[in-house]
Amino acid sequence: MRRQLAGLSLAVLLALSGCAGGLFATPAPLPTETPTITPTLTATIQWFPNTATPTPLPPLELQPTPAMRPGVGALLLEDDFSNAADWATQKNAAGSVGLGANKLSIVVNQPNVALNSLRTAPDFGDFYLEVTVEPSLCGRDDRFGVLLRAQSEGDYYRLFSDCAGNLRLERVLGGTATVVQNWTATILIRPPLSFKLGVWAYRGELRVFVEDKFQFSASDPMLTGGRVGFYARAANNGSLSVSFANLKVSALDPAGILPTATITPTVTRTPRQ
Repeated sequence: MRRQLAGLSLAVLLALSGCAGGLFATPAPLPTETPTITPTLTATIQWFPNTATPTPLPPLELQPTPAMRPGVGALLLEDDFSNAADWATQKNAAGSVGLGANKLSIVVNQPNVALNSLRTAPDFGDFYLEVTVEPSLCGRDDRFGVLLRAQSEGDYYRLFSDCAGNLRLERVLGGTATVVQNWTATILIRPPLSFKLGVWAYRGELRVFVEDKFQFSASDPMLTGGRVGFYARAANNGSLSVSFANLKVSALDPAGILPTATITPTVTRTPRQ
């Protein structure tokens, strides 16, 4: 009996062992998914890229520059300074104004003294004037130049240079000077060398030229006509000596002059000189 139970137990154990082997066996590994590799696109570096060819612009059409001295016409006056009756002259301790060698010469011997000389006739309204200016003795702050549209000894425009080559335009009324164009430098004036000074005067506008080169334009409507003359003023103890030659005054033809914008001058009063 015992032998039968033992055999049965052994059989049961063997059966259970077989079941256990089936229940607790290591499962077979699942298949691994192989990832799909997406290729990365690498940009190709173009070291010398093509560039668009620019379309050339049409060349600029240069517009003609209007003449700065339009309308210059017939010669009204050509003076070689040979007739003493045409000019006011003088001689005293302060200086002298005289004619000689086809020139009008002004010599000033005392500081802060100004001498003028006006032509006796004619009057000019609109005109273009040229004259050769010849400074021979010229010190610091000395001045010399032309008088324009002079109506008396104390009423005129005064355009003058200093000995450093600067230009200035004033209006003098009743002996009181008002600045129309303040000091303007020009490299063309180098006293004691001579130079040609030109003034284009049309209505209320005056344009200034040195050696035919435009320097500045100023507008002032106060004086519309008068005589021409010359001016010199010494500022130092040494003498000032300057001569004027080859005076020419030409008419202006309004038909050849275009309207210009009005220029308002900066007004600065200076003491009478």
